[in-house]
Amino acid sequence: MNIIVKKIKMVISMLKLSLEKISVRIINNLFDDFSKEKKEIMVFGLLAIFSTLIAYSLIIIFSSLFGVLLFSLVGAVSFSILRVFSGGVHALTFKGCILSSVITFILIGLKTDYLMAFLGVRELSILFWFVFILASVIIYLYVPAQVEENLIEDELKRSKLRISSFLVLFCLLSFYFSLTLLDSLQGVVLAGLLGILWQLFTLTPLAYKLYRRKYIRG
Repeated sequence: MNIIVKKIKMVISMLKLSLEKISVRIINNLFDDFSKEKKEIMVFGLLAIFSTLIAYSLIIIFSSLFGVLLFSLVGAVSFSILRVFSGGVHALTFKGCILSSVITFILIGLKTDYLMAFLGVRELSILFWFVFILASVIIYLYVPAQVEENLIEDELKRSKLRISSFLVLFCLLSFYFSLTLLDSLQGVVLAGLLGILWQLFTLTPLAYKLYRRKYIRG
């Protein structure tokens, strides 16, 4: 794993400077009349898109080396879908954000692969209820979880994001619950639930403390 981490760091370092320059150039060319503050926000958003694409690419590459590509991707997709509406803490740096994401979902893939032998329909059903109850409490208390770079000041918008998070959670859990009866897909279900659990953790004050970020309640 240490070798994998070093290789990921090397790739990210090579890409970081180039992507920052590309983002600034794209925004300046397309939105030349915008204020400096608006351009900085748009550059931040474009870098977030680039970092997501890079993170997924690295997850695909390195999780394949461990033979857990499917599980890692399912966990990452579940995490990402819920995160769009609920928010959550980010690492302080471009490199840290990508590195933590790649390592997290490789570990989710490996953990899923290990636990599959011990989980049946009964155990997954218990896990479903645990995730549902925990998620309902965390979403109610902490969504939308924000960072200083992208604050949401509109109370109505925050309420809509909270409601949307509940709906997305319900849809995700309903989808995975429908797969529990298929033995061949129980690993997919577990990976999806672990991805949701990780996203729930990123909403909590403990996650902000771990990432050394200022906690901003929704």
